[in-house]
Amino acid sequence: MTAVGSMPVLLFLVLMATSVVTRADTQRQVKFISDPGGAIVCKKAARSETCFGKTPLSLDLEFANLNESQRLYIYKTGYESKEVQVGPDSNKISVKLEKQELFPNPGEQENNDLKKLQEAINSRVGNAIYSYKDGMDQNFQLIGMMDVFLHENQRIFNFSVLVNNASVLRKLKKASRMRNQQKKHRSIMETLDQDGIFDFFNMIARSVASLPIDVIEFNVMFSKAQAVLDFDQVQEYRSRWSGRSCSGTGSSQYCVDRYDIYTVTRDVTVVDDKDVTVNYAFMADPKTLGPFLDSGIYGHLDKVNIYTNDNRKNTYELITVD
Repeated sequence: MTAVGSMPVLLFLVLMATSVVTRADTQRQVKFISDPGGAIVCKKAARSETCFGKTPLSLDLEFANLNESQRLYIYKTGYESKEVQVGPDSNKISVKLEKQELFPNPGEQENNDLKKLQEAINSRVGNAIYSYKDGMDQNFQLIGMMDVFLHENQRIFNFSVLVNNASVLRKLKKASRMRNQQKKHRSIMETLDQDGIFDFFNMIARSVASLPIDVIEFNVMFSKAQAVLDFDQVQEYRSRWSGRSCSGTGSSQYCVDRYDIYTVTRDVTVVDDKDVTVNYAFMADPKTLGPFLDSGIYGHLDKVNIYTNDNRKNTYELITVD
């Protein structure tokens, strides 16, 4: 009787031991190495992103089972990001990061002065970007070319970043829904400042401060969903009773109801979520910005012309930020 009574307890202990062994088997320390080093290792979820540190980096990762893998991303400013799959059998992940194509070929410039200016920009900005160590790489990525062009006899240096961090995007989208336009724009500027985007702008502006540039144009882009009204027509199938027919007599009689099928066309209003790209363009004379670059441009936005399409019509307008 005692032996039988102890069986459930023994079985429970065996199951516990098996569970502990399985859990230990699904924990793994993984070392991340990148060339060049100093890249940020992050993990994305549906609505969030967690960044763990810079390479070389050792991480303790847990896996639900021996077949699970985790998707991580490795970022560094000026380089293409890398996606890596990490499984329970991984112990070291090594990646070589490829430089982004950020600078156009100066030889493509027909104007000789612009050619020399583009050469100087490529050198100075390239050195600044590839030595960038402020740790905000995970919040945005450089997009397009960092080029100089002539417009109405002004030499304009243009560059753009795309905000791609989930938590930063949530803050920007929340601010973008504010009804009060001044509060909306102020909240967006605060978010850009808190998450290092103005620091990056300062760094680039300092690197070209002594060059003959008339206007620096810095574009900050992010996407958001916007409700869009649309109008459509739908056809609905309907039926109406048209009569009954019976056959047979007595207990063997049975009846069948008849229905006519017809369609009705109805006008409907449809509300769709449409992804739109929001752009905040910061344009300024480098000579005007010069005295304020060390203290940071955020405190001197009155020296900058700010244009945005962040409005219901998605058309560009000049805004002020108090």
